[in-house]
Amino acid sequence: MGTIVKLLCIAGFFVWPTTSSETLTNTKWSGTFNVPGPMDGSLEFKKDTVYLSIGENVVETMTFQEKGDTILLQKIDGSSPCNDEMGEYKVQVNKNTLIITAIKDDCSMRAGAFSKEGYIKE
Repeated sequence: MGTIVKLLCIAGFFVWPTTSSETLTNTKWSGTFNVPGPMDGSLEFKKDTVYLSIGENVVETMTFQEKGDTILLQKIDGSSPCNDEMGEYKVQVNKNTLIITAIKDDCSMRAGAFSKEGYIKE
């Protein structure tokens, strides 16, 4: 690997440091979602895509990017009125519980969908 490539990799590390030792990639979490009323469902995180399912039906597909203790969400497909706006959320993992809190999201329906009680890891 060339010196310039190494420097770019190091610079990239310092631009986006990871403060959490746990990544959401390849995890699944269950709990209550407000879509718009409370319903049991799950969030399944893959490599860069997350699926929100209610029962057996995927109701929203979004891209996600992890930046330390923050994730960025953007709708790809689904039933919400969200367009292509990006939502920014703080994530906290405490043992087997995931808490997702809106920092900034112009799609109020998505911002209100996450329960304050959190989600249990499957």
